[in-house]
Amino acid sequence: MKRYLPQLTVTGLVLLFVVVLLWNEIVIKIKAGEVGVLYDIFQGTIVNETYDEGIHLIFPWNTMNIYNRRIQRMTGELDVLAESGLTLHLVFSVRFAPVYDLIGVLHQEIGPDYVEKIVMHEIEAVMRKEIGAVDAEEFYSKGESITQRIYLQAFDQLGQKYVRLDDVVISKVVLPKEVQASIELKIREKHKWQEYEFRLEREKREKERKEIASEGIQRYNENVAKSLTDSVLTWAGVQATLELSRSPNTKVVIVGSGENGLPIILGNVGETTPTTTEASARLATSLTEEVPEFFGSP
Repeated sequence: MKRYLPQLTVTGLVLLFVVVLLWNEIVIKIKAGEVGVLYDIFQGTIVNETYDEGIHLIFPWNTMNIYNRRIQRMTGELDVLAESGLTLHLVFSVRFAPVYDLIGVLHQEIGPDYVEKIVMHEIEAVMRKEIGAVDAEEFYSKGESITQRIYLQAFDQLGQKYVRLDDVVISKVVLPKEVQASIELKIREKHKWQEYEFRLEREKREKERKEIASEGIQRYNENVAKSLTDSVLTWAGVQATLELSRSPNTKVVIVGSGENGLPIILGNVGETTPTTTEASARLATSLTEEVPEFFGSP
């Protein structure tokens, strides 16, 4: 051992130096939310196996490629030519994540820069296709449905490239000034027209209400007129005469001079005197005794 000790020491130091030098190539740390794909120099990319979070040891001649497996968000801006030839400036954002079981295939066929190559490229391509098929004003009024169509098409396209699309949001649309002014004018006129239709409908309802009310009043009057016979009117006159005769106000009663023989009452001809009051009382008593005669009783 003493004879080979210098050689062993040198060999150990060399190995230690190599380990220290290649430490980052041998010891791989995969953080939370990440996944590793191994490239073996002899076998190529290992597509059917991934490496989860933690510490992994590999040969220094192999390469570990690390991917973010979490949901990611990217924003972008795009100028799109609408059907009318006007240019729309869009500010949009997308949420996506790689399909976990296919990350090895994603690395082999596309690579770590798949976000720029695939995600943003496909989103922009679908936007140009969908928005380019509509007019600028139509996109302004139907932006939500158009965005939904963009999402569905992009979802299908990215799914074929091993990426799951969660959402597409168009956060801002900048239209040419003349188009913006024209759209705002149309919206104001549309609201005015809706207000006019509302007022017209309200007046129609009010007309119908008044017609119904007038028909009700007419029917009521007709029914009342049928029930007002001569006997009923005479009896009502007697009741009114009795009530007036009991009133403390000064009045002169002329018996038998009115229509149908009803008394005529003249009010406010002078101050109340005991003689007039007593006469009113006697008149009331006399009328009470004569009431049956008005209805033909013996």
